[in-house]
Amino acid sequence: MQDFYRTLGIVPEASGDDIRKAFRKLSYQHHPDKNGNNPEATKAYQELSEAYHTLIDDNERAKYDRLRVQTNTRVWNTVNRQEEIDV
Repeated sequence: MQDFYRTLGIVPEASGDDIRKAFRKLSYQHHPDKNGNNPEATKAYQELSEAYHTLIDDNERAKYDRLRVQTNTRVWNTVNRQEEIDV
């Protein structure tokens, strides 16, 4: 699962204005038109766009945050179980 907060370089407590500012700055840098249709820039721009559209909408952001917590909890539990086995 992609970490949208990390993609935009913001903290989970970021305001809507912080999200917009981060997206504008990064999308300008990675926009395909500005980068000669470089495939890596296009991919980065698409990831930024997905992150922005998810986090800027309060309902989508709440869903994303719930899923993020559930995923992190599952990963944490898996790592802990593996450490117990290794010990």
